[in-house]
Amino acid sequence: MSPFQDVQVAAMLKINQRLTATVGQLTNQVQAAHAVAHAAGNVDRFRPAAPPKFGNKAKDSDVRQWLPVIEDYLRNAPDQDFIRLASSYLEGGPRSLWTTVYEAYRVAHGNAEPPNPRQFFRQTMERNYGLEDLEQKHWDTWASLRQGPNQDINEYNVSFQQACTDLAASITDEQVKIEKYRLGLQYDLRELCRTSPAGARWQTLQELIQYATLQWPVIRERLARKKKQPSTEATKVGGKRKASGGAGGSGSKRSARLGASGSLSDEQMKKDLAEGLCHKCHLPEIAALTPRLRRQAKARQK
Repeated sequence: MSPFQDVQVAAMLKINQRLTATVGQLTNQVQAAHAVAHAAGNVDRFRPAAPPKFGNKAKDSDVRQWLPVIEDYLRNAPDQDFIRLASSYLEGGPRSLWTTVYEAYRVAHGNAEPPNPRQFFRQTMERNYGLEDLEQKHWDTWASLRQGPNQDINEYNVSFQQACTDLAASITDEQVKIEKYRLGLQYDLRELCRTSPAGARWQTLQELIQYATLQWPVIRERLARKKKQPSTEATKVGGKRKASGGAGGSGSKRSARLGASGSLSDEQMKKDLAEGLCHKCHLPEIAALTPRLRRQAKARQK
């Protein structure tokens, strides 16, 4: 091998070594990127769902039930970010109240943040929305439990089960739960669930709930048909019912008493004279008050 060829081989070996090192570096970078992406994917996968917002509405949880959820969700958040993150889950009146209290505290303390933001947030919310007797609220919910006119049976079931859970220590009798559940159903479904399919008394609440849920599609279709049925009320004109023109109506009676010219007919005249009736009202007690018509009738007979 010539010296020139030796130089070429040496140069190619160095180039190959550099390429091998570069490929190794790129491989390590790709593997590291995959590891980061995989870890991030697992974090998102097992991250708890975002808590619901609190607006102090009827559908919202009690503030004493909502606070532990928001605190657990933000348990790893730095203290300096907790207030900003936690307050972002407030809406409506609670959001306005929090902003007012928070700004007032900062103005009174030289624009400083609360020393314990988590405690400050909790105390502010409990002081303004946690004074209501929670047990009394549960009893009020229990008393007003009804299946709404347009409410699906599954929504009613969820509300009822939640109410039973809230008052689990107070309401333990199964028959009390059964009767409360049945009375809260819509009328048609309530009547259908008066007894079990065997005609006996319901033994468990779960059996009643399952039966009512299975029968609900039938009742729902029945209610939909009732809404579509047209009104069968009699047609009225000017606020009054139309008069019938049958042979027994007042029109036929009136035409029998009048002649073709609209005056009293000869037939009716003879009847009034024979029975001593008045020619106007055709009553016997006032026939003497119309002697003129009597004279006219006698003249017509001549």
